[in-house]
Amino acid sequence: MKIKRIFAYLLDIFFVSLISSLIVMIPIFNYNAPAIQEKTNEMYDSLLNTGSSDPDEDILIEKLYDLEKESSSLTVVTAFVTFIYFGVIAFINNGQTLGKMITKLRVVPVKDNKLNPGLYIIRTLLITSIIPQIINIASLSLMNANTWYNLTGIVSQVQEFFFLIILGFMIFRDDERGLHDIICQTKVIEAKKVD
Repeated sequence: MKIKRIFAYLLDIFFVSLISSLIVMIPIFNYNAPAIQEKTNEMYDSLLNTGSSDPDEDILIEKLYDLEKESSSLTVVTAFVTFIYFGVIAFINNGQTLGKMITKLRVVPVKDNKLNPGLYIIRTLLITSIIPQIINIASLSLMNANTWYNLTGIVSQVQEFFFLIILGFMIFRDDERGLHDIICQTKVIEAKKVD
């Protein structure tokens, strides 16, 4: 079931990315993907063509900061879609996302007959990148480029460390419960077992 869980999560991330990308194409979001891609390409080209093996770090951070600000609408939409998809829709659908439906898995409570909505929201926040995305948006609004860069680096490392802990729990525990499952008193089972 470990492989099925990982596959379900990867499918869910794909669906969230697809939905988010389609939503930001709506004109009200003012997301200009070609312009952002062009600026990204220019940044990489300038790095490759500097002739120096040590490009100016401050200029690079400033360019990254500007790119991140320009694509902030995508970050906001992705955080919102992630919360709705993993939290609200999955809760309403008795612990199943599209990925879990495809792999025939379901999140269920360990003790009760019904999922606790508060714990399910906490579970969603623990297994997704919503909190780092919120921190990124807030830091873009409140901090200069260098402070933003340092903070997002720390947040990224904490997120990766936490993800590895979750994955480690799932791999090495006999009941395959991740840290998020233990905290939120849930487990993932084969969907046919509860039907």
